Amino acid sequence: MSGEPYNGLLKYRHAQIKPINARTFYTISCGDVGIVGPDTPPTGVVFNDDSFLTIFERWSSDTNSLLAYSYHYQVPHGLSIRYDMDPAARSPAHPEHHIQTSAIGDDIRLPSGPVRCEAVLTMIFEQVLRR
Repeated sequence: MSGEPYNGLLKYRHAQIKPINARTFYTISCGDVGIVGPDTPPTGVVFNDDSFLTIFERWSSDTNSLLAYSYHYQVPHGLSIRYDMDPAARSPAHPEHHIQTSAIGDDIRLPSGPVRCEAVLTMIFEQVLRR
């Protein structure tokens, strides 16, 4: 994100991404932790149009593998898209890897494969902000 053309799409020209260590895992996050809704003030990676992306990743300290993630893109008072990996909640109605979007309803989870934060950022930059 540090270079153009993407850096110019960030409201503050940077995002503070912070790691937090624990014994068996560490987290990487950007933005306030909690449920993001249409009225949530912009937090995390804030874009020029005040849309924003919150990032949460939990990594294994032993294997350095990704254990869980949530990437939530929110347009204030509008569209939301969230990519989740939540092994603890896995069930037939709650796929381990899934996408949720306000465009089709809050309780619908579309199965997906694993996704990385970089891919979500690229999607936002190329498909949403560059219209």
